[in-house]
Amino acid sequence: SVSAGTRTDFRKTPDLNLNHNATSCSLSWRHPIRSTNAFLTRLSSAFSTKFLSWLAINNFALYGGVMTLIWSVGLPLFKELGIDASRQQLYMTTVISPFALKPFIGVASDLFPIK
Repeated sequence: SVSAGTRTDFRKTPDLNLNHNATSCSLSWRHPIRSTNAFLTRLSSAFSTKFLSWLAINNFALYGGVMTLIWSVGLPLFKELGIDASRQQLYMTTVISPFALKPFIGVASDLFPIK
């Protein structure tokens, strides 16, 4: 067991893999930097740099842009309409809920495909 004050030296920790076979499945820890680098290397070998750049820009710009727009337009709009702060928070939570639930909706749609 590891006490609260100790730190793990990642350089000495073996790089372990997720091993599957017919009789057992063992989940092992991987170093986060090495596994991220390996993932990005596999990703860049499968897709072009142009596509990956577009994907990153699209994800960060659109999601960040939409969220910034919602928050910056929401407050003045609700104040203009005379809606109090507690109602405003309820409405903003309702508006942003689909963004927060997006990972769960994605997993659910992968588990239960539409035929």
